[in-house]
Amino acid sequence: MDFERIVRKSYNAVVRYNRLVQPMIPEIAGFVWDDWRDADQMMMDEFRIWSEVCMMGLPLWTSEQRHSFAVANRLANGWVCGPEKDNIKKTDPYMIPFRQLPENVARWLRNKDLIFVGEFRRNLTERGGRN
Repeated sequence: MDFERIVRKSYNAVVRYNRLVQPMIPEIAGFVWDDWRDADQMMMDEFRIWSEVCMMGLPLWTSEQRHSFAVANRLANGWVCGPEKDNIKKTDPYMIPFRQLPENVARWLRNKDLIFVGEFRRNLTERGGRN
């Protein structure tokens, strides 16, 4: 299995999780993505970089570090904090420090991160790579 396929399969595990929890966490409504093929380029790049960190055996980012990376990446691409997630206007209400996120959103991010890393490592091991 090649790297891109591992990232895609791992991302899609997060998509399945998001679909399950969205009814319980209405605040994430704009953040529940579809299949990898429908993700925007910036999201794909973030997951690829995160996957490379996992693959190189570097210490895993905490959810707070990963959130900070995502916010910095979005800021560099013209995004701002706004009242709702809007890919056209490039606004996101969670472009704030992790510790200021609502607890249910922070918990969702932590769980999502754990699912992605676990799925990535499982897929990488199946391929015969290191994790």
